[in-house]
Amino acid sequence: LDEPTNHLDQRTKEVFQKALLEYHGTVLIVSHDRFFLDNLVDKIFEISDGKLNEYSGNYSYFIYKRDERRSLASQEKVKEVQNRISTSATDVLSDVDAAVYKSKEQKRQEAEDRNKLSKVKKKIQKELDAVELVISDCEDRKGELESALCDPVVLSNSAKIIELNKDLSQISSKLEKFYEQWEEITEELENAIIL
Repeated sequence: LDEPTNHLDQRTKEVFQKALLEYHGTVLIVSHDRFFLDNLVDKIFEISDGKLNEYSGNYSYFIYKRDERRSLASQEKVKEVQNRISTSATDVLSDVDAAVYKSKEQKRQEAEDRNKLSKVKKKIQKELDAVELVISDCEDRKGELESALCDPVVLSNSAKIIELNKDLSQISSKLEKFYEQWEEITEELENAIIL
């Protein structure tokens, strides 16, 4: 199922979700609807860096394990870089433990680099928070529009139906753009963390 909840109101989405939960077969779902996925799925497949990663559990568990995996990978990269730096320093320096002692300039430069990285990460996180807030507002508005389209009073007014469908189409388009923006910013943040 590719984005099966995009045009469903909340009530219909719940009925659909219940039907899927009662289904005894296997269903493959591609969706940006985190809340729908969280209560429904028991296995997540993620394609990242040209690899297929499998997570057993719901969407929240997937996020937790993915972040844990990325954190471990990041720590390993840091250790690898530190080992390379340490090995290089040992090769360049004499047998003396001079590699342990850093000059004031080195310490200052490292502190500056950490501060720059921290500022970059904060800026990206601020952008991500703003996009997530807009997505949440758009999802709420989309739900309101979908609910309104199920209202019998509205269904008797064809002009209102046309207006609501137009609004729904616009908000759905906006949501897709914001989902793409969210993915780009998330990737940017992940890359900043790995650096």
